[in-house]
Amino acid sequence: MSKKFEFVEVGDDKPQVETPSKDMKKNFYALVLDASGSMFGVRQVTKKGVNEQIETIKKLATDFKDQEYYVTLITFSSPDKINVVYFNKPVGKVSALTDEDYITEGGTALYDAVGEAIEKLSKEVDDHKDEDIQVVLQIFTDGEENSSTKYSGAKITSLIEDLQGSKKWIATYIGANHDVAAAAKNLGIAAGNTVQYSGSAASVDNTMKYMSMRSMNYAANRSKGIVGASYMADVDAMTHIDDDTIQTDEIKEDILNKSLNSSNKSKKGKKI
Repeated sequence: MSKKFEFVEVGDDKPQVETPSKDMKKNFYALVLDASGSMFGVRQVTKKGVNEQIETIKKLATDFKDQEYYVTLITFSSPDKINVVYFNKPVGKVSALTDEDYITEGGTALYDAVGEAIEKLSKEVDDHKDEDIQVVLQIFTDGEENSSTKYSGAKITSLIEDLQGSKKWIATYIGANHDVAAAAKNLGIAAGNTVQYSGSAASVDNTMKYMSMRSMNYAANRSKGIVGASYMADVDAMTHIDDDTIQTDEIKEDILNKSLNSSNKSKKGKKI
């Protein structure tokens, strides 16, 4: 018998939704983060990376006066452990992810977590469907689906394809220790929105830095009115990240050894 699905809210307070002003570009970031037992060894570096992304998004909200940012963070392991850390919260009010928020245990109910994130956030986003909005869904996992009880892979694929067809959602898949390209493709996520990292602590750190860099690029394009189908640097190929390098056709060669504050001064790297 399958376990009863329970959507658990955690964090410093209950989810709060504020109504964005209608003359701003709205950006909704939703991170669906693996908290299964296999993530235990990289738990601290993952937490650090998530917090770096949050700080980057806060800076974007300050630097780009024409944009508003809202953050949803959901962690998942077993079907009864899908936790909303914050939901659709103005980024300025988002607190750092803590050890209490991010406990790694259990299986990988990936489909259930993604399905609940999509359906929950869609209801809020639909209220602003006539406005200039974009949703970035980031799926971060170190393994394949193995325990969902509510959503099937086919259902998730259908949801993602419908949302991406609206041109208002971009889904990304960041994975390790499984066939990442196939897993993303099966969910309807393009290779250009897929990242494969090696699974080590160093590669997690590099991946989080890379995602922060991509959010800066994305914000700059949004201000120029440019919204493409790809979130990563290469629109056609999956990005590979290991302990030392980001392997993609377009990189900033010193992104791994300079702070995010100076990354906009870095030089374009050569092809690897």
